[in-house]
Amino acid sequence: MKAILKWMILSAALFSTSSFALTVHLTGGVVTSATGVIVNGDYYNVNFVDGTCTAIFSGCVNSAFTFQNSTDAFAASNALLNQVFLGAYDDLSVDTFGCDPNGIYCAAYTPYNRTATDVVVANAYNLASGSDLVFTGLIANPATAGTTGFMNNTVWAVWTPTVPVPAAVWMFGSALVGLAGLARRKGRAAA
Repeated sequence: MKAILKWMILSAALFSTSSFALTVHLTGGVVTSATGVIVNGDYYNVNFVDGTCTAIFSGCVNSAFTFQNSTDAFAASNALLNQVFLGAYDDLSVDTFGCDPNGIYCAAYTPYNRTATDVVVANAYNLASGSDLVFTGLIANPATAGTTGFMNNTVWAVWTPTVPVPAAVWMFGSALVGLAGLARRKGRAAA
């Protein structure tokens, strides 16, 4: 009984926090997405997608944008530069989907507002020189605004929130395993 109790306490301590590791995904040596990106304390997945705003963001409407204001969109773009485009990925020799590895920069657009005439985006510029920056950009003609055919060094950053498994789930699972072990032990003792 004491061994089971020790095991349960150790399991609870080990699994008492939610964790999420940042992972950059490559397809054929090209960065296509990242999971576990932290923006303002929350976890997100980001995919790099080529195409028009209308096709990618359900008609290019504000409700389809994950971030609804410049503060959050800028935080997301900074997260790209500080978490995803780091180390080996802070160099344009590693291609990001939708960007030309021979260019001088790769711009990832995070849209946050559509006006009657423009799509307002936070631009995460991963520069070959290493002087990365984030700034506001306007992309004209929302119906056809896009990265395909527009410029070969731009891509949309499509963000989705991620929900990590809470610590309570891990603790509950550990308790169930402990109770199953206890029942099994009692069953052997009775036999």
